[in-house]
Amino acid sequence: MALQLVHITDKGAVRTSNQDSFCARIANFGKQTVAMLAVCDGMGGLQFGELASTGAVRCFENWFDQQLPELMRTNLTERNIFISWHKMLEQLHQKLCSYAQNNGMQLGTTISTVLLTQDRLYLVQVGDSRVYLENGTALLQLTKDQTLAVQEVEAGRLSPEEARTDRRSSILLQCLGYGQMEPVFQSTERPQKGAVLLGSDGLCHELTEAQLHWMLTEPKTREQLQHQLQEAVSFCRSSGETDNITALALRWDDRENLRSDSKEWIEVWARLSGEAAPEEYDRKLGEIV
Repeated sequence: MALQLVHITDKGAVRTSNQDSFCARIANFGKQTVAMLAVCDGMGGLQFGELASTGAVRCFENWFDQQLPELMRTNLTERNIFISWHKMLEQLHQKLCSYAQNNGMQLGTTISTVLLTQDRLYLVQVGDSRVYLENGTALLQLTKDQTLAVQEVEAGRLSPEEARTDRRSSILLQCLGYGQMEPVFQSTERPQKGAVLLGSDGLCHELTEAQLHWMLTEPKTREQLQHQLQEAVSFCRSSGETDNITALALRWDDRENLRSDSKEWIEVWARLSGEAAPEEYDRKLGEIV
């Protein structure tokens, strides 16, 4: 089974900080390989969004390292995964809200996380960081932007084309750490050959699905895929995108199933992290998770 993991995060020339955080983990559990990817977009319109995005990434890093091994040993089911994710996110949300209120600040972040197992893809989303699945024939947007513009499209008051440039496309209906929050969960079959792409909204403002599909399928090597991801970010910048941009892409081809020859029960062989404010988070909010 071949795996290709690439990532990019870019502050841009206008923003003073990069409030995005991300992580990726790939590990062998016995003879099964499991991968987890997460992208969090700290709210640019709120103070200390980088703290919230760092906290969300830390939650999933801890979950992968501490809770997933036990679920793998006992009963890794959709229900158990989503229950543990919901409890974890609800606790983080409440503690972030309490901390913000007690300290006279605002915290907010999106979160989109994907877990890939031998035959399934599990997903949780809060906000508008997107997840795409390339299934060997087409590119599918698995997430729905939780924005006021999309709400207006569903109500018939905006067309999808109008929503792309409407100012309400940047107004979130929910986020972690501020207001009301209810994660959206879903699962689907994982194709034997395909790819997932996770991106903060800065990546998706200027690129079409056709461009994203080409980027995921045309390059043959990991180095070529990384180059195309960088080219995609450069295109967004030249088109006027000023937001932080973060993206993770994982491609696989496991015609012989997603298996490992490792003799170890647990062997983490890919550990990728990008926390927007790790030291400040440790100092101010380390007690949350």
